[in-house]
Amino acid sequence: AMLGVTATPIRTDGVPTILGGIENCVEVTLEQAYQEEAIRGVTAHLEHYFIDTIDQDTKEVSRQTTEDLRNVGDWEGYKKRRDLRELNKYVSSILGSAYECWLAKSARHLEEHRILVFAMSVMHARQVCETLNILYSVGGSDFAGWIGVGPNGKSDKDNKQTIDDFKSGRLPCLVQVDKAGEGFNCKQASVLVFLNILGRNTVKARQYMGRGLRRNQAIKKFSEDVCDVFVSPDTDLADLAVEYANRTVGPVEADDDSETDEKPRTQKEDEIYLPPDPLPWESFVKNAEFDRSEVYANIADEEVQVIKERLEVAHRHATEDEIRDVIFDIKREQMEQVTAAQNTPDKWRHRVNLLVGSAASLAVRLTNRGVMQPSVIGDAKRSINKKWIDITGRKTGEMLESEFEEKYEWVADLIKTMKADREAPLWLRL
Repeated sequence: AMLGVTATPIRTDGVPTILGGIENCVEVTLEQAYQEEAIRGVTAHLEHYFIDTIDQDTKEVSRQTTEDLRNVGDWEGYKKRRDLRELNKYVSSILGSAYECWLAKSARHLEEHRILVFAMSVMHARQVCETLNILYSVGGSDFAGWIGVGPNGKSDKDNKQTIDDFKSGRLPCLVQVDKAGEGFNCKQASVLVFLNILGRNTVKARQYMGRGLRRNQAIKKFSEDVCDVFVSPDTDLADLAVEYANRTVGPVEADDDSETDEKPRTQKEDEIYLPPDPLPWESFVKNAEFDRSEVYANIADEEVQVIKERLEVAHRHATEDEIRDVIFDIKREQMEQVTAAQNTPDKWRHRVNLLVGSAASLAVRLTNRGVMQPSVIGDAKRSINKKWIDITGRKTGEMLESEFEEKYEWVADLIKTMKADREAPLWLRL
C-alpha cells in the first residue's frame, strides 16, 4: 500500500509528482482545511491606482484606472503594468500598506510575522529591497533582504544566508522572484505582497498563495492567525486573493444593526489602507507566585523515584521530602529565569515602539495620500513621542511596565481616532 500526499499533482516547472495522472482517492477542499484549522484564513487587500495621461495635441487629460489597465490585454497593456512596478511611487504605496499591516500584527504577536514579497525579476527584487530599506531600516540593520539566481543574482551561499536571516527574524522582509515559491516553508510569512503579474489559474499562482497559508501554532487564537495579501487589481492574482478570502475568512459584510445612512465605503474608494485595531494591552508574562505546597503537589512521584534511583546508584541516600526540596528549588530557579528574561523593559518598549510606528505610518499616508518618505515617517514618530511626553511628562527610558501599558493604550486610541476621522490630528500633520 502507498499513501501519497501532494498539494498539486503537477509541479510549477511542469514535472508531474509521483501522483501525476492518478485519480485522487481523498481530496481536501480549501474550506475543509480552514474549518479544521489546518491552514490560515486570507484577508485580501486590493491596492487601486490610476494613471493620468495628457494628449499633446488636444491637451485633454484621460484617466486609466486599475480595471482599465487590466482589461488592456495586448502587449502594450502588459508592458505598461510592468513598467509601473518599476516606479518607486507605485511600489511605495502598496509596500507602505503591507508595512502598516505588519506593524499592527507584530504589536499583537511579537516576532511571529514576516513580509514575503514576490517581484518580477531579480533586478526588480533588488530595487524593491533597496526601497524598503530606505523607508524602514532602523539603527543600521536592514529591514529587508533579497534573493535570486542567474547573472544578476547571488551565490547559493548568500541566498541561503538571506533565507536563514528571514526565517530566524533577523530580516522581517524577504523580496524574491520564485526562489521562495513552491516548497518554501516559513510559518511566520503572514503578509504577502504580489508585485508580479500572473494568471489566476496557474499552478505557480496557487503555490505562491500557499506560502502564506501555513498555520503558526505560536499564535494561540486561530482567528488572529491570518494571511494578509496585498495585490493590485490590474492582475488576475487579485481575483485569486479574493477567492481565497471568500473561501476562508469570508467577505466583510455591513452590520445589519447599523442605523447610519452613510454610503458604505467600497475598496476602490478606500484608497488608504487602514490597519486593524490593536488588541487591548495584555501582559506577556504574569509574575509567578511561588507556593511551595502547590509546587510540591505538582511534582510527580515518578520524578522523585527517578532521582532516588540515581542517588542509590551513586551510593547516596535521601528521603522523599529532601528530594522534593531539591526539585522545588530547581523549578523555582527555572521559573524565575524565564520571568526575568521575558519581563525586561526592552520587551515592553519594543511592543510600544511598533505601535508608534504603525500610528506614524498611518498619519503619513492619510496626510500625503500614500507617498512614503523615511524622513517624514521618522518625524511623525518623534511628534507622537513628544506629544506623549508633553501630556504625561514621562520619557520612555524612565517608564515602568504600567506606564508602557498606558502609552500603548494612548497610541491605540490615536490610531482608532485617525481611522474614524480618516485624517491625522493637526499636531501630526507634517
